[in-house]
Amino acid sequence: MNKEILLELRLKNNLTQKEVAKQLGVSRTTYQAYELGSREPKIEIIEKLATFFNVPIDKLLDNSRQKLQFNLEEIFQHSVYVYGKKISYHDKKVLLDYLVS
Repeated sequence: MNKEILLELRLKNNLTQKEVAKQLGVSRTTYQAYELGSREPKIEIIEKLATFFNVPIDKLLDNSRQKLQFNLEEIFQHSVYVYGKKISYHDKKVLLDYLVS
């Protein structure tokens, strides 16, 4: 979740944390944790945020995608097995590109 964009969207729309939290069906402190980056919202909440602020989900997730790619690249440094068979470097790259696209 991109906490800076979340904060920017709320302020741009002249809303309080309490107002956004009410629209999402969460407490103000839960929403505040999303803005602070100390808590990650579930996908259902991300979808509600995108609808509420009328933005694509990708806009809310742009930093998260970079983190996901880094974590996947770190994981793929190790051997990866599919159906009990070790996959090649090329196949790992194809799989990684698919997962982060």
